[in-house]
Amino acid sequence: MLAFNSIFEDAAGGVCFRGSILGDQRESAFDGKSLNLLHPSSDAFFPRFGRFDGQRFEWFKPDVSYDFGWVAEQIVARTTDNEWWVGSGAGLYRFPSSDNFAQIKTARPLAVYTMKDGLAAQQVWRVFADSGGNIWVSAFGLARWDRASQTLTNLAKAPNLPSVEGEFARSFGEDRAGNVWVGFNTGAARYHDGRFTFFTASDGLPPGSIMNIYSDHAGRLWLASARSGVIRLDDPAAERPVFNSYTTTEGLSSNNTDAITEDLHGRIYVAAGRGLDQLDPETGHFKHFTIADGLAPGTILAAFRDSKGTLWFGTQRGLSRFIPVNEEASPAPPVLITGLRVANMPRNVSALGETEMSLPEIEPDRNQLQIDFVALSFVPGEVLRYQYKLEGSEAEWSVPTEQRSLNLASLAPGKYRFLVRAINSRGMASASPSMIRFVVLRPFWQRWWFLLLLTLAIAAIAYTIYRLRLARIVELANVRTRIATDLHDDIGANLTKISILSEVARQQQTNGNGEKDGPLVSIARISRESVAAMSDIVWAINPQRDNLPDVIRRMRLHAEETCLPNEIQLDFQAPEDGKLKLGIEIRRCLYLIFKEGINNAARHSGCWKIEVVLSIDRDSLQLDIRDNGLGFNPGAESEGNGVVSMRRRAAAVGGTLEIRSSSGNGTSVHVRLPNSKPHLYLPKRK
Repeated sequence: MLAFNSIFEDAAGGVCFRGSILGDQRESAFDGKSLNLLHPSSDAFFPRFGRFDGQRFEWFKPDVSYDFGWVAEQIVARTTDNEWWVGSGAGLYRFPSSDNFAQIKTARPLAVYTMKDGLAAQQVWRVFADSGGNIWVSAFGLARWDRASQTLTNLAKAPNLPSVEGEFARSFGEDRAGNVWVGFNTGAARYHDGRFTFFTASDGLPPGSIMNIYSDHAGRLWLASARSGVIRLDDPAAERPVFNSYTTTEGLSSNNTDAITEDLHGRIYVAAGRGLDQLDPETGHFKHFTIADGLAPGTILAAFRDSKGTLWFGTQRGLSRFIPVNEEASPAPPVLITGLRVANMPRNVSALGETEMSLPEIEPDRNQLQIDFVALSFVPGEVLRYQYKLEGSEAEWSVPTEQRSLNLASLAPGKYRFLVRAINSRGMASASPSMIRFVVLRPFWQRWWFLLLLTLAIAAIAYTIYRLRLARIVELANVRTRIATDLHDDIGANLTKISILSEVARQQQTNGNGEKDGPLVSIARISRESVAAMSDIVWAINPQRDNLPDVIRRMRLHAEETCLPNEIQLDFQAPEDGKLKLGIEIRRCLYLIFKEGINNAARHSGCWKIEVVLSIDRDSLQLDIRDNGLGFNPGAESEGNGVVSMRRRAAAVGGTLEIRSSSGNGTSVHVRLPNSKPHLYLPKRK
């Protein structure tokens, strides 16, 4: 078993490695697909350098006294003139120029830089060669070897660099403008013209250690973060660059990233904590590669693209080689429904899956469905996500998710169609979604037959109540008719006889010349008044008189009988509406108030003209009685019993009475009876 920590290339085209092999391994063969170890002699890991020439791997260590140390990632750098700079546990080695990296096995180093030369520690953590041939070294402190002066400078105290104890450079990179970028635990520094600019969270840089820095073909800079996924800078040379991050929210498999590389088609490959992610920067779509696609097991430690476009990925337990191709766009595969449970009871589903299903009607107390589905893709690294919608409840597709099971709980009654489709890494959906049709029944109290029965029952109850009320009204009308008839026929007739007999007796006793105020005269007068009062009572309780025209006729008759003997001109105005019905209370109140008002005007005002106006609007009945008599001062004179009685009658039915008068200007009585009272109008009897 081999661990590959660093991958790089020499000028001769050989792919080189810094790693460890299990046992004292001297050589190994490569069959084009996988590495085959030969004759391991022990279970110990031995650090080695390696080189692959296209056919065979060669493993070696320099003949010089070389301490590999405990750091293996990003510790080898090649300058533009093919010099090799190699970090170790004993300092920084500078080897002479060589097209073949394997030649350092026997080469004598040009120099070895240690703490005496400006390193902060003997163990080298990272090494990087910029485009100017300068060497950047992280050894628990930052140092820079300047090619022009051939000197190593300690930059630990440089302005704008973090001074927190334990902070050190974790990664190096260079953008297209020649600026060198250094990744730290708390941010990233940009070196330009001898000055550092440090960017942190306050500048928009997401938190997390910067583990790797990569510049792509378009000049974008990519930062691998230990907490915030992968970060993209479209213009890294800008005074205030904008940091855009891709995290698990956008489709990255993990927010803990370590290594970055790019293929010849411009797609970015990110080594994440859960495998390898391929990102298309143009679309933002991801693919995810795992050991199921041939990726070597273990955490990815290094990612590299060689001069031929082949991608190499080193892990803790092996090496993977990948030759990307430009894939043609194709729709996602169809989704198969693999499981279905209704109210936690399984339903029959084909072992091969279903693309369309119809369910029997579901009772309202079993309105919970669990649906399992899956789509099969044979494209390497394909990451399928799923969208669904429930027609009858939701009109839009859901947000894509990798979950392959869905619970539909507490479904309302209705018809539904459940649709599900797959979304591939290029954002293309399945050609046709899979579907389940089903109906959730309504509770029995919401079904049509129950509502019909309930409506009929309510109608029957309402009709029964109506019939009872109608019978009660008819019964009351019959009682009123019987009382009116009895009063008129019996008591009225007897009073009339008393009046006639008393008059006859008076004539016989006095031969027509008796006293005007004798007992017999009083008996006759009282009898006549009783007959008139009885007539009013009979009229008031007679149900055949419950209409406005009859009330108006009686009011007009009384007014004429009162005004004509007193030579008073009468102006009577009233509407003619045969459809309006009046209840007994409002009819009696209106007539008695009118009668009292007419009598007062005719007997006490000294007028020669009385005007009566009866009007009806939507809310009330209004009666106005005006005379042109002497008038009086309402504030100076107390009201008599007649006026008090009129006010009391109006108030009893919720009405009002207003009297306006002044000396010499006549008197006006205004009565308003609201027609919103339940007893005001009764429905017309057929």
